[in-house]
Amino acid sequence: MPKAEYDKSPRTKKLLANAIMELAETMPVSRIKITDICEKAELNRLSFYYHFKDKYDLIAWIYMQEFRAEAKTADILNSEEMMCAVLKRIEKHKKFYKNVYDDHNQNNLADYEVKMYLEMEEKILKEYLGADELDEELLYDLRSYSYLGIMHTKEWIMDREKMSVETFARRLYKDMPEILKKAYSNMK
Repeated sequence: MPKAEYDKSPRTKKLLANAIMELAETMPVSRIKITDICEKAELNRLSFYYHFKDKYDLIAWIYMQEFRAEAKTADILNSEEMMCAVLKRIEKHKKFYKNVYDDHNQNNLADYEVKMYLEMEEKILKEYLGADELDEELLYDLRSYSYLGIMHTKEWIMDREKMSVETFARRLYKDMPEILKKAYSNMK
């Protein structure tokens, strides 16, 4: 396959993802360079930048693949069962995610997750409530839940929260605001 066509194939994203995941098994994310990722994937830098703006964009894409894979088959989005399934996927790549969560640079995964979940939850609640805007108290509750969930996930991955995937998913779901549970249940 000619190089130009290969660089644009969807397979390229997966090659880059596998490369950074493998590199992050042995070195801090902050030290991984685009050149390292491209060398590991046997691709050129243009291939990388065709798909991603930086390594943090690639890391966010990897996380989203985990989330989307479970969302496709979930009866209810962000149910306890779906949370458990996503956490099991993350646990399979624990070394990678531990390294990722340990990185405190700009555009880190925790910041991306908070933004992603808040946007998704706001949209779902607006649709559920038939509202153009959400009141300040509800927005505060959403932010609190998102921050809590992301920080506890980070602590769990870093082995500072000692519990099974199932227990952790149950606790995360229990802490979800009731109105958000209703909105997710109402989606399908």
